[in-house]
Amino acid sequence: MNKEPIKILIEKKGIITIFEEQLLKEKNACEIEIIVGSEARVTYITQNTNKKIKRTATVHTDAEIIWFDFNEGEGHVESEIITKLVEPGGRGETYGLFYGKNKTQFIISHITEHLAPNTHSIMETKGVLDDHSRAAMRSLIKIYPMMNGCTGHERADTLLLSNDAHIDAVPDLEISNNDVQCTHAVTTTRLNPEKLFYLTGRGLDEDEARKLLVDAHLNSILEKLD
Repeated sequence: MNKEPIKILIEKKGIITIFEEQLLKEKNACEIEIIVGSEARVTYITQNTNKKIKRTATVHTDAEIIWFDFNEGEGHVESEIITKLVEPGGRGETYGLFYGKNKTQFIISHITEHLAPNTHSIMETKGVLDDHSRAAMRSLIKIYPMMNGCTGHERADTLLLSNDAHIDAVPDLEISNNDVQCTHAVTTTRLNPEKLFYLTGRGLDEDEARKLLVDAHLNSILEKLD
């Protein structure tokens, strides 16, 4: 990591959308820290192609951050997002997409820490892996003792287009409180041959049919941008 992280402060009741664009081709690691002031609303959209990036948000009273963590490209891509809900009413949502081909390797980590009562989180990731691409996907919701009234939901769904593609997905919960509502789930699927047959029978060639099914798999994340 660079010695000094990039720091962003969103003041009380601020509303902002941040687009992160990587202009340099170097694979230097970097770190970004965001402070979300009380009642502020932040949408953070990023597209990773060839870097190791760590992003951390500290979310205060009745504030919200929504992450869109999009990962693609070739080579080695690492993305880590940590959301710290430090005061009541804070909310963090993390939505991830990854699309790997050839020998791309992804390491993706999404973490939400509930450090205050009555805080809420959602983490959902959709992935597609083709050729010899691989991904290690970890998501964690951590709720500390005495943090009553929290909710946390996480899900990871990966579509494999090749027998040589591989996914290692681990959704995890660390809960030190009974007065919470949390869920987690993970699925790994392949293209349904019956759906492919149906679509090709309606005039699409196989590549078009595959693309349509891949788009449908990813759409639940993409539509949240609207």
